Amino acid sequence: MAHLKGMDTWIWLVGGIIVTILSMFLFLNLFASINLQSHTQASVETSGNLASDINRLCSMKEGEAMNREMKFSTIVTEFYASHNGSIEIDSGRTYGQLLCVNISGKSSCSELDCPLEISTIITEKKILSLIDKMRGDISYRDYSVEAVRTSCGVSVLLKGERSGCICGLGEFDTPVYCDYNGHQPIVISKDHSVVLADTEPWLSPDEDSLQLFSNIAGYLGGNSILILYDDDSVDPALTQASQVIDQVISEGYSVDSVLHEAAVDFSAYDQVWLVTPGFCELSSRNCSQHYRWSVNEEKRLIEYADSGGKILLVTDSGLVNGVYGQMGLDLINSLLIELGYPLEQLPSCVCGCEGRPTNQTVLEAGGIGDGLSVLNVLGAAVFRETCIYDPKESGGDSGVGGCGSDRLCYPNCPSGDPDCSCIEQNGFVCDEEKDCPGTKLKHAGGRTCCSEQCSASGPQVCQNTSDVPEGGLCVCTGQCQPGLSCGDKKRCCPAGAEWNGSKCSKSEICSSSISKCYGQGHWEHYGSRNFFSNVGRACECKIYSGMTTPAPQSQRCYGCDYVEVCQSSVVKPIAEEIINCCNSKCTDSGGHGSCMKYCSNAVQNSGLSSTETDDTLKKCYGLYAIYGMGPGAKWTRGYMLHIEAPASVMFSGGTWMCSGYSLMLTTLLRSVGYTTSEAYSISSDDHAYNLVKFPGDTKYTLADTVNNRPSPVRLGSVPGGYLHCSYISNTCGNDAGMFTCPSRGNVYGC
Repeated sequence: MAHLKGMDTWIWLVGGIIVTILSMFLFLNLFASINLQSHTQASVETSGNLASDINRLCSMKEGEAMNREMKFSTIVTEFYASHNGSIEIDSGRTYGQLLCVNISGKSSCSELDCPLEISTIITEKKILSLIDKMRGDISYRDYSVEAVRTSCGVSVLLKGERSGCICGLGEFDTPVYCDYNGHQPIVISKDHSVVLADTEPWLSPDEDSLQLFSNIAGYLGGNSILILYDDDSVDPALTQASQVIDQVISEGYSVDSVLHEAAVDFSAYDQVWLVTPGFCELSSRNCSQHYRWSVNEEKRLIEYADSGGKILLVTDSGLVNGVYGQMGLDLINSLLIELGYPLEQLPSCVCGCEGRPTNQTVLEAGGIGDGLSVLNVLGAAVFRETCIYDPKESGGDSGVGGCGSDRLCYPNCPSGDPDCSCIEQNGFVCDEEKDCPGTKLKHAGGRTCCSEQCSASGPQVCQNTSDVPEGGLCVCTGQCQPGLSCGDKKRCCPAGAEWNGSKCSKSEICSSSISKCYGQGHWEHYGSRNFFSNVGRACECKIYSGMTTPAPQSQRCYGCDYVEVCQSSVVKPIAEEIINCCNSKCTDSGGHGSCMKYCSNAVQNSGLSSTETDDTLKKCYGLYAIYGMGPGAKWTRGYMLHIEAPASVMFSGGTWMCSGYSLMLTTLLRSVGYTTSEAYSISSDDHAYNLVKFPGDTKYTLADTVNNRPSPVRLGSVPGGYLHCSYISNTCGNDAGMFTCPSRGNVYGC
């Protein structure tokens, strides 16, 4: 019995120990779970807070920045930007419009309002085991980053790093271009690739065309070439393009010409020539045995390029006999971005669009253009310059990774950076006080250092002395060709002109000469009088508006008090939006939010969509203002009985009656460049509206935006819905005064 009692005691003792261990295990597991949940929640909140900061920066102007201290748990294994949720690291950066965090092997992503570039700040790949978690091997790590609004989106970088955002073709070679409405590139080259904007040299090669392809083959290098074409219309066997193949074969290259009817292995070739790739994506094109480009095949092509493969990309406007043929541009534009070209091909045409070849091309000496006398083009593709993130342009401030002939100076290059040898200094950037006393400083390398950019701690932009043409990207005036200066938009333009988004233009936004009332405040008692109080007599505003003491009653005119042309806090930002949105064809408001939803109507109805001139731009400005006051309801909405007030007061109020709508529209028209004889507020016995004379028109057009009318203007006619032609003949007014109106015979539809 005693023996059995002893066994019972041991059983109870062992059982108690087991229960204790199990209880402790369960407690530790519960503690670990609570701790894990806490770390997970904290890391998710950190990611969410940064996503919110990024979205705020997306709506801000370029250059705005935020410094952030982030705390992530060691359970976070990846923190990255992505296009599709998966991680792809390129030169220590990730890119995309998703912000993702991987916690214990599971990723979650937040969609952002603009593209993101982010440094790879978390490199720990260990996934903690349950024992690690129970032992408490979970901690937090702090990261200091700077989030910066760039032209491309937002960059979240470690201290000392610079963004890889590039804009336009300032750093690219354009050995062949067409001088038509600006500098239109026909051939563009960069490192491992060349872009040709027209198939005419391929389809109808002459001596210059053959020389061009010979130069391209030599520029790209190697011995073997794959020619891959999608479209039957560019098949070398069916066209004169066979002459191009014969030419490069005669120079020692091996050439394979292949129809894209199956997936292709690019790795066996030194060069790949892609002729109109993706054009057959639309079923309406006549393409036989077409193999659709897949995401994986495109990815393999880019991997081929990244590993040293060379690419020629031949595209075209698609114009045949004056008619645009539909073609798929998605692949072309994707390849342009992936290859590092900040360009987007548009469904448009330039140079030789009349259906006959033009030789209005300009050739740069040397390189790809060497030996060419002229290059015939027939309806070349049109590119819009954009901004993209290029990993090859990113880097820190150590200078080690950036040394070389890349037109960027870095301090402390171990072997000396040839772009940094200012005044025979070897391997260090210009010192501002000692070496850059003037506006520019030439150094032994034949380049120019700009004083406002010289720094002992950061990169120095250098370019060939006086070589940047009109419209080209610049940092300072010293880089521009003689007679040009580097403006606020960092483009080389003639004196008095500024970059308007597509070319240099002298239509300065809200220049001080636009109105003699410019910069004057309104008289404080505006509420006691009416703008149309001068009905029955003409009255010219001189110096009376803006005065604290009113002029004699017989000489008073209140035009400046109401039509506040370019008033700084309210009116000028709207004018900037109008001009920027038209200049960019609705893609960029210049930092004033999204372009008004009827912007495309203004672009189309002004003729700007097909032809860009000063007249079509100005007409777009006027229509944008009218549509924005009308159906767009961008700056005022609805109807309210209230005596008219100065334009800034009415815009700030958000709604007004007919006379208010009329005065606000006149204010905008005057602010975007319409003269005092081209834009009037006008009234009848019981209504107020506008008269505007568009560029190129011989008569005036009536416009009525009151209460956000759906059809505020009908070009060549009258708006309808009211007897607009019954206006009182001496009620035409603007900031310059009250005048006799144009006769009804000079108004369309009257």
